[in-house]
Amino acid sequence: MLEAVEGARTVYHVGATMDGGQEDYQRGTIWGTRNMIAACLRHGVERLVYVSSLSVLDYAGHRLGTKVDEAAPLEPYAEQRGFYAWSKLEAEKLVTAAMREQGLAAVVLRPGQIFGPGAEMVSPYGIVGVGGQWIVIGSGNLPLPLVYVEDVVDALLAAGEKSEAAGGLFQLVDPELVTQKEYLEHFERRFGEKVSVRYVPAWFLYCGAIGLEILGKLLGRRVPLTRYRLRSIKGIATFDCTAAREKLGWQPRVGVREGLMRTFGGPAGKA
Repeated sequence: MLEAVEGARTVYHVGATMDGGQEDYQRGTIWGTRNMIAACLRHGVERLVYVSSLSVLDYAGHRLGTKVDEAAPLEPYAEQRGFYAWSKLEAEKLVTAAMREQGLAAVVLRPGQIFGPGAEMVSPYGIVGVGGQWIVIGSGNLPLPLVYVEDVVDALLAAGEKSEAAGGLFQLVDPELVTQKEYLEHFERRFGEKVSVRYVPAWFLYCGAIGLEILGKLLGRRVPLTRYRLRSIKGIATFDCTAAREKLGWQPRVGVREGLMRTFGGPAGKA
């Protein structure tokens, strides 16, 4: 990694572990970011653009109707949210600490759920994938924090080039709302034969989470579903991306409606 960074003016760090156990996430996401920071500092990279995640935010403690900007509280119990949220939060903290304490020249981006061609089989926010099924918690009316992949690329390029972006932290969420159910309607038209979508009442999953937590304590193991993780699934419809608009000059060029058409086919105006 040290040799790869040598001579580079701008480094885009977009990698993260997406599967495996805690050690996998620690090696890939946390240590990978720590090594990238060290390489950038050693070789005097002019700018590191680090892609974080909205999963670092405190969803369970969010009060519905409150705008979420870059100053929103961070997740206080990341280990209860799962390895991905925990590792992305720790990695973001490493970057911001290096900016503050070591003079790392960096920009942090927090995109929403990135979608587009190639990511069709990734289950949307708040939906659990189990054995060829997507389990929707509740009625499917939660708004999704979507952002189309090409719009994220635009933000990455701006973050690497604009002087106003230096040292900044920016959220990237398309302002146009699409609910889980609307997204799934697009998905099912193309992939309905591959994945079965089921809607399950939240209370039922809460009961299941209680049982899994008891079993986990008895066996001394982590369990995939807990009450805290369920409480963290909230439909935040008010992500404030003013900073990205003002300092990156960013606003979605493609947008979610056109993005859905490019990803799943069908009329762009229907969702």
